[in-house]
Amino acid sequence: MLTAQVHIALDTVLNEVDEDGKYQVLLVSASLVESVLKLYQDLLARLPPSDNRTANLLTEFERRRHTLIHPFVELKIYQIAFTLAEQFKHFTLLVQMCEETNDMVKLRSLSGEHPGFAEVAYNWYLSQGKQSRLLTANVADPQHLTKFLSSQPHLKWIHQLGSKDYSTAGQTLANLGFEEKGLLSRKKTLLSISKLSFLQMAKIPSQKTSE
Repeated sequence: MLTAQVHIALDTVLNEVDEDGKYQVLLVSASLVESVLKLYQDLLARLPPSDNRTANLLTEFERRRHTLIHPFVELKIYQIAFTLAEQFKHFTLLVQMCEETNDMVKLRSLSGEHPGFAEVAYNWYLSQGKQSRLLTANVADPQHLTKFLSSQPHLKWIHQLGSKDYSTAGQTLANLGFEEKGLLSRKKTLLSISKLSFLQMAKIPSQKTSE
């Protein structure tokens, strides 16, 4: 019932009132969303993790959390959306909003405040095909990104080269090259870049010596 009221308020009533009325509608809608999601949290808190109902209720909570908060994002009411998403730990939506508002300071702040947020952000970038953003957004400290990329060898070598870790990058590229069975041209490219990485690594001592 409360869920239906929220959608009616945002989809219909909001378009039929003046600015003062819109403000009141948004406040009431946000309060209803908070009430619904707190009810789910209270129910989850009462159930032990071993209870068979817990997993189903958690899935339902996560679904409702998205359907209730996302309309605020669609309307670009970011202040309310950010508040609700952070309160109820909708990390995926928080990452999306940080990207939409280009607020990288907020993104890094959330990563520092919430354990597990950085991993959600990295996976979101991958799911959206934003590999370059994953490598450059500085969501967390470099060590955190390095750990995440350990399971992403096709991206790991780019990060290693960017960090001037030429030896490790060369080895990663060599492994990828030897494992490549599909395209001969890709295999040659990977092995060529690997060779260049090792050559660059070999130059570093001589450069320091010449200085």
